[in-house]
Amino acid sequence: MTMQLTNVPQNLAAFRTTGDLTRDDYENVVFPSAKELLQKTGILNYLRPSLPILTD
Repeated sequence: MTMQLTNVPQNLAAFRTTGDLTRDDYENVVFPSAKELLQKTGILNYLRPSLPILTD
């Protein structure tokens, strides 16, 4: 399951995925959001954290 993150800068398409990233996730969540952002800004900034960031 993929969901769009909303608490990010307006020029960024950010997503969080739990489990497997599927074709449906891309077609129904990622691509529409990316297309909308690209139409509004002309630039695509994309963030999909996939693994936790480990720190010391």
